[in-house]
Amino acid sequence: MDGATAALIETSERPRWTPRALLDHLAVAVVVIDSDVRLVYGNRSASAFFGDDVGDWIGADVLRLVHPDDLSEARTALEQASSQPGPAPSLIVRLRSSTGDYQWIELSGDNQLDNPAIDGIVLTLRDGSSQVAAEDLFRSAFESAPYGLAVVAPDGSYRRVNRALCELMGYPAEVLLTKTFQDLTHPDDLDTDLEYVNQMLAGEIDTYTMEKRYLDPTGEVVWVELKVCVDVTLDVDESVGEEVSVRGHRRAHHRCGARHHRL
Repeated sequence: MDGATAALIETSERPRWTPRALLDHLAVAVVVIDSDVRLVYGNRSASAFFGDDVGDWIGADVLRLVHPDDLSEARTALEQASSQPGPAPSLIVRLRSSTGDYQWIELSGDNQLDNPAIDGIVLTLRDGSSQVAAEDLFRSAFESAPYGLAVVAPDGSYRRVNRALCELMGYPAEVLLTKTFQDLTHPDDLDTDLEYVNQMLAGEIDTYTMEKRYLDPTGEVVWVELKVCVDVTLDVDESVGEEVSVRGHRRAHHRCGARHHRL
C-alpha cells in the first residue's frame, strides 16, 4: 500500500465533525436566538448562563437573563440587530449566570435570519469585565482632570464633558451637552477652528493646537489653549469623531475688557 492510499484510508476513517460538534468545543459561549429573542440553540459553554442543560431554555426569552438596569438597552440593541442582516455592534450588559450572580458580558450579534441553514441571530458571549473596568478608569480620570476635557462628535456636539470644563465655560453639564462647540466659539475664531477640524477629519492632520476664545453665558470672553485629536475608538452614544482637550484660563479682567473693546 503506497503512502497516498494509506493517507486516503486514514482520512476517510477519521470522525466527521459537524458544525454543532465544533461549536460545542468552543471556549466561548455561542447561542442562536430567533426574531422574538427566544433561544433556539446554545453550545456547551453557554451552560455558564443557562445551566447544565441548555435544552431546558429552548424557546425561552433570553432577555430574562439581563439585569433590569440594562434591559432597555439590550432590548433596543437586539431589535436593531434583527432588522439589519449581518454583524451588529457589540454591547456590554450584565447577565445573570447559572449561579444567580450577574456578570459583565460583551454580546456580539450576527443576523443570519435570512440564512436557511441558521435562521436566527448568532450571539457570542464574552467576558466584558475588563472593558468595564477600563471605562470606569477612563471616566474617573476624565472627571477628575484639573483641566477641561470634552468628547465631541464630528458635527461639533458635546457628548461628554468634565467638571473643569463646565466651571471654565460657566455652563452646567446638562446645558453644555445640548450645545456644539460652534455655538460657544467666538465668531472671529470659528473659521480657523473649523478649518483645522475639517483637515483632521479628512486625515490631513492628526491633531492641532490653537489659542481661541469661547463665550460664556454672559457673553464674556474665555481665552483657552485648545488641543484637539481624533479618537475613533471612543464610543459615546454613537461613533465619536474627535476628543477635545481644553486647558483654559480666564485672562486678567482688564485684558478681556481690552479685547472686547477692540472687537
